[in-house]
Formats: sequence, C-alpha cells, structure tokens
Amino acid sequence: MAATDAPISIVLEQDLKDEDLEVIKCEMAATQQKIADDVKAWMDMEKAHNEKKYLDQEKKEANDKAKKLKEEEEGQKVEEALKVEVWKMAQVVSSGENISRSRN
Repeated sequence: MAATDAPISIVLEQDLKDEDLEVIKCEMAATQQKIADDVKAWMDMEKAHNEKKYLDQEKKEANDKAKKLKEEEEGQKVEEALKVEVWKMAQVVSSGENISRSRN
C-alpha cells in the first residue's frame, strides 16, 4: 500500500507535527478552562439564587412575626384601655351609690 492509499486518519496523524500537537493541547486546555469557568459561574449563580430565596423567606417570617407581635401589643393596649374604662365606670357607680346612701 502506498502512503496515499492509507486511511485518512493515519495520514492526518502522520502529518501532525509536534508544534501542531502543542497548539491542539493548548486549545483543549483553554476549552476545558472555559467549560470549568462556565460551570463555576452557573453554580455560583444558583448558590446566590438559593441564598436570596432563603433570605427572602427569613425576611417574610420576620415580618410576619413582627406583624403578629404588633397585633398582640395593640390587643393588649385595647384590653388595658377597656380595664381602665371598666374601673372608671365602677368608680362612678360606686360614687353614685355613696351619694344616694348619703341622701337617704
């Protein structure tokens, strides 16, 4: 078989020089680095997205808790105001009874 009759892949391999192999190695290394960088960027983006989601949930829970505490505080204030009003009414009624007893 003559050299020109050899399969293409063998001819290509024979024609490759050491400089060509170095260029291919460098290109492959650059491609691998680009893929690694892209994967890292994607993973960092996913991590940031998950952290934001977690922080948003924490913020919502904190806001809900603050709202609940505020409602409870307002309820306590209303309850205290009602107690004061009841006490005032009791004083008025008590004073009224004392006045009517003193007139009798």
